[in-house]
Amino acid sequence: MSDARTMFVGSGKGGTGKTTTAQNLASAFVAAGYRVLGVDGDGQASWSHLNGLFPRQGRPNIYSALKQLIEQYETKVGIYHLPSGLDFIPSSSGLHKIVSDLASVERSEYLLQQLLTPLKGRYDLIIIDCPPALNAWTNNIFMACDDGIITIQLEPLGIASAGETLEYLQGLRKRGLFMHHDLKLSGGLITMMDSRTAIHRNLAEVAQEQLGQHMSIFSTRIERTIQFPEAQYFGLPIDLYNKDSKGTAAYAALAEEVLAGTSLRSVSGLQVPARFADSLLQAASSIEEQAGENGTEVTWEEIDVVI
Repeated sequence: MSDARTMFVGSGKGGTGKTTTAQNLASAFVAAGYRVLGVDGDGQASWSHLNGLFPRQGRPNIYSALKQLIEQYETKVGIYHLPSGLDFIPSSSGLHKIVSDLASVERSEYLLQQLLTPLKGRYDLIIIDCPPALNAWTNNIFMACDDGIITIQLEPLGIASAGETLEYLQGLRKRGLFMHHDLKLSGGLITMMDSRTAIHRNLAEVAQEQLGQHMSIFSTRIERTIQFPEAQYFGLPIDLYNKDSKGTAAYAALAEEVLAGTSLRSVSGLQVPARFADSLLQAASSIEEQAGENGTEVTWEEIDVVI
């Protein structure tokens, strides 16, 4: 029995479709007959809430397992068997404290890897929903994963955030974090697209041309549909809410692309230019850097604050 392929779904910005993608991609894998473990790695616990797993006294979650592992060098992991067929490790708001907890841990970037390694033989795939952040905790998630998906929201800041995530991964590689870990990117996923609008079609071209130079962009695009929030209202992934919806078809197609693995690129090959995120923001909008008259820098001042 081979170990599970472990994947993250991430971006440094909130609202890019990370949790929706983690939930519905995991469900598409389950529907295809794979043994899947979902891990809510975000202290907002949105994926946990969608599964009806609200934080409760005594209910084990990812933070309680990590905290015990830090303090006692061993732990118990609570895995919930959902009616959908997905196994799941929920989160809680306590996970917001994990970055400060990691500060006192030697080789802290391996903590999540240590937690998940004993579970990998039980599953074919593990999907981790990342928080909207780039910090010591997301470093843990990257080190625990074989590859990942970067969500690309079709708004100027969403596209820039995808670029910022690539810059951050390149910085980690240069600092040696991936020296003995060949993290790959499965691809960039365009989300919440309304192909009827010219702005979204134009922004999709920017994402494809600019981001596509540094990572593969999935041919599958997730279109906006009212059925995504409807499904979430009922606490269901899109395929269990409406098996014939275009959202169901999109995530089934994405699952096929991910499993094919043809889009995988190693982070070791990233060559992102300096200020890449800034250049993306300018390419995806009409925003220009602030300057004063005659091209001089805009005026500014510093105010003394004494406490």
